[in-house]
Amino acid sequence: MKNSKLAAVLIIISLSVSIVGCSRSDMATVTIDSGLRNHSLSQKPGILDRLIALISLGSIAQADPPVDLSFSLINLTISGPDMETVAAQIPMDTGIATLQIPAGNSRFFKVKAHGSGATQDYSGSEIVNLNAGEVRAISISMREAVYVGGYYGESVTTPCYWKNGIRQDLTGSDGKVFSITLSDHIPYCAGSYDAGNIRACYWINTVFQDVLNDGVANAIEVEGGHIYIGGNTFNIGGYWVDNEAGFVMLTPAATGNVRSLKVNNTTVHSTGVHSGTAKYWSGTTGTLLTGSGVIPYSLFIEGSDVYICGDEGTHAIYYRNGVKHDLELSFTSHSRSIFVRNGNVYVGGYYYPGSQSKACYWINGTRIDMPDVPDLEGIAETYANGIVVDENDVYMSGYAFDDMSGYSSEGCYWKNSTRHILTGTASMATSICFDK
Repeated sequence: MKNSKLAAVLIIISLSVSIVGCSRSDMATVTIDSGLRNHSLSQKPGILDRLIALISLGSIAQADPPVDLSFSLINLTISGPDMETVAAQIPMDTGIATLQIPAGNSRFFKVKAHGSGATQDYSGSEIVNLNAGEVRAISISMREAVYVGGYYGESVTTPCYWKNGIRQDLTGSDGKVFSITLSDHIPYCAGSYDAGNIRACYWINTVFQDVLNDGVANAIEVEGGHIYIGGNTFNIGGYWVDNEAGFVMLTPAATGNVRSLKVNNTTVHSTGVHSGTAKYWSGTTGTLLTGSGVIPYSLFIEGSDVYICGDEGTHAIYYRNGVKHDLELSFTSHSRSIFVRNGNVYVGGYYYPGSQSKACYWINGTRIDMPDVPDLEGIAETYANGIVVDENDVYMSGYAFDDMSGYSSEGCYWKNSTRHILTGTASMATSICFDK
């Protein structure tokens, strides 16, 4: 799909309807037209084929739909203050659903279309206020939802990101993307490039930004209109704020590296190493992480809880508020990324059940293996680098590699157990995020 946005329309009709336990004025009857049709189920016009205009409650606008999209499921969720979350499926044949929800402010509508075959996931959302008796149409833009950061190339690498599998090359000689995030649907990437020496850099969409320092940018976050970049410069760990604000040193007068950061209520939380010792920083205050030979890789904030994953020697671990939890002791294992949703802890990485690595993730300590990837020599090695969870779906970035036959890496991402191959010779998928 070449178009970066697919217009979908949610049609919200507020009528006086009475249900048990609520007065007529408390409810709204909501008719949702997602604008999406599964072309494998119908030969009728699909996305953008119908926009219901509530001005007349009957006029239909026609548009030329794309012909290459197929979906297995279209989910709708509605949430907001003082109401239970409503979850429903939009019928595939019509793309339209009708249901009742409580009227009120800050109702969050989200439509998620699960791709089928070559089609990948799309998502869109809108926050609206619903007044009793109101009749309103709300337009939601459906967008390609899965963003993966990385690079490709054998002798010289090209930095890039993939949006629903479509590669966008970035500038920067021998560059690499190590982290990707989204703000207002715009991708921000952090990494490095070669200017005679390795320099930290970042990209806003496709626009290259040089932070003017030797080093590497490992992590990027956008919060409150500011860009935060974690990494190291001249072997000193720390982070940049908006580039021009300079570098905040977390390991002064000592070697160090910030591998991951998050911003919560203007406080920068980060993790990395300081003189070979694993640390967590809240602002500029550092705390040692317990364990022997620990290397932290990823940090996540949920509420007031801080989660960090990494390796202790040859086995994967994670921390919750400084308390260490072992993930895998039976095999050599490595954790690379952590995500928390509704109190459930997801850790992406890989382990060695034999001589070859196998991509996996752990949910609350229980390992979920990714399916084997066959190749000419048997089974390829697989690795997971990044993880993100949307609704009940787990997305991981990574790659497959067969060192026995000398093949180069093949970048990919997994949605649950389904693997999607990413374009580019010797590609590497380092990070992943989801556009809601």
